[in-house]
Amino acid sequence: MNQPLKKGFTITEVMAAMALMGVMTIVIAQIMTLSNVSKRLIQQRVLAQQELSNLAQQVTITPYTDLNQQWAAQQTMGEDSTTALHGARLSINVQTIESPKSGKRIELKIDWPQKTRGSYQLACWKFAPPTKEVAP
Repeated sequence: MNQPLKKGFTITEVMAAMALMGVMTIVIAQIMTLSNVSKRLIQQRVLAQQELSNLAQQVTITPYTDLNQQWAAQQTMGEDSTTALHGARLSINVQTIESPKSGKRIELKIDWPQKTRGSYQLACWKFAPPTKEVAP
């Protein structure tokens, strides 16, 4: 007599499926961890770029004669940036250029310690206002 086929899985098939699910779970967990780290680094970079952009706007509204190293020393990063960019350091260098046109070159830089050594730099120019000649 033919015995009817039993429906179901063998213990070997169940064990193989569980092992495969375990490996897939570990791989997915590692991908999610790497994704979160990458997301945090990108957020830090965007924040540093926004901070430099804000400082560049400050350069545009500051009178030409006030742009000097003393002005640079008074500039600080926002509280959010300081918190998010742990150990970030802002450096501003103001150089006066006389030739070919009188102006100032302002270098804005943010460095922060991280595995990839985060650093962003932006250079701005501000030219001296035109001098008015007095007619004789």
